Amino acid sequence: MIKKPFILIPFLLTWLVLPLSSFAVEGDDGMNVSLEIIGCNNNGICEPPLENFLNCPNDCKPEEEGKIGSVRPVSSDEIFMNIKVVPSYTTAVITWTSSIPTIYNLSWGEDAEFRDGILKNVHFVNDHRVELINLKSGTTYYFKIEAQTHLAQIVSSGTKYFKTLIPPDVTPPANPTNVTATPSPSKITVEWTNPKDPDFDYVRIVRSTEQYISNPYLGKLVYEGSGQYFYDLDVESGNRYFYTLFARDKSGNFSSGSMASALYILDETGQVRPDKEKEPSFIIPLQPIYYSVTQSTFTENFELDETVEVSAKEKIRVDANFVSSKKSFDIWIEIRDRYDRVKGRYFFVDIKDQEGTREVIIPELIINGLYSVSVFRQYDGQFELIHRGFFEAIGGESVFSRDYSYFIPRTCTITIFLILIILIIILLIRKIYKKIKKKEKEKKEQISN
Repeated sequence: MIKKPFILIPFLLTWLVLPLSSFAVEGDDGMNVSLEIIGCNNNGICEPPLENFLNCPNDCKPEEEGKIGSVRPVSSDEIFMNIKVVPSYTTAVITWTSSIPTIYNLSWGEDAEFRDGILKNVHFVNDHRVELINLKSGTTYYFKIEAQTHLAQIVSSGTKYFKTLIPPDVTPPANPTNVTATPSPSKITVEWTNPKDPDFDYVRIVRSTEQYISNPYLGKLVYEGSGQYFYDLDVESGNRYFYTLFARDKSGNFSSGSMASALYILDETGQVRPDKEKEPSFIIPLQPIYYSVTQSTFTENFELDETVEVSAKEKIRVDANFVSSKKSFDIWIEIRDRYDRVKGRYFFVDIKDQEGTREVIIPELIINGLYSVSVFRQYDGQFELIHRGFFEAIGGESVFSRDYSYFIPRTCTITIFLILIILIIILLIRKIYKKIKKKEKEKKEQISN
């Protein structure tokens, strides 16, 4: 009968011999041998007790050069491979790969002091991804990564940088101001003042004989340029011409549109008949529209026939809130000064992501005083007055200024200038005449004495 210890011997021998199967022998017949040794991962780091110079010479140095288990230095090129930064407007994603697992600290900031923050990762990985949030758009950021291996080797990436993207410009420029259309026997002269936006590009004028055009891509294009006047020679007697002026910026945004019209009718003598615009009838829309006025310091409801006090040196935003979202008509606002002269007409435009709301931006009124405000609706060539009220402008100019000559027509300005010159000449002649008379009187007195 075999004893139990002898029964275990074959199993022990099998367990000892099996590791040898990982060796492949190269014989005389040309067969290849793979000397793959269990325990060596060839990662450049000596990891005792499984690795030493005898079984893993690529990772561990020989004893005569150092102790068994010494660490081969790693370079930044091995730790920071393929560093990529993908910035957006307010975020940035930083990725890189390491040849060996590492942990890291990533610091960043608007300068090389990296004072905006530090992110730490305590898990040893080869593929790294960091997302920075709440960044400023169009800003240059600097960052630095410090990585650490299993054996406490610290490697720095050095200072890197990236720039966040600048959001697209979706803000339209201000509307042209001081828009007039003046007929003469051979043409209609359209004049205006360009907006002062730094990215202003040009003005586009579209024309119609039916109504004002609220879209810069509709109507008849009659002018594009950065000038401030236009002669419309293509006119026929018996028509009213409606002009809409759109300012465009360098990003392609158009303003809501300023308007002016002119009646072109020639009489028997070839002269232009006076233009008398018919006052539209006042109606209250079946679907109510609620209006509000906004400046930097307030927002106030704008009720029918109400007076709202505004700053003369600040733009005015008027919102129209529709009860019904179905709006098949255009609305525009008209501002008249204390002398009932049109200071401006401007289209309302839809507000993005606000269904049922339109807005119009009115340029600075500049001059103190009471201004009448009217809101018109145009539908199938018909104009209707649907709202009215007043602005009381304060904090602005109380006298006429050369920068705002729309209060005084150009012909009047020239006339006043000539009158002033004549008055000055008369005063000088009078002064000279008095001096001559005084000298003659003195001579007579000397002769008599």
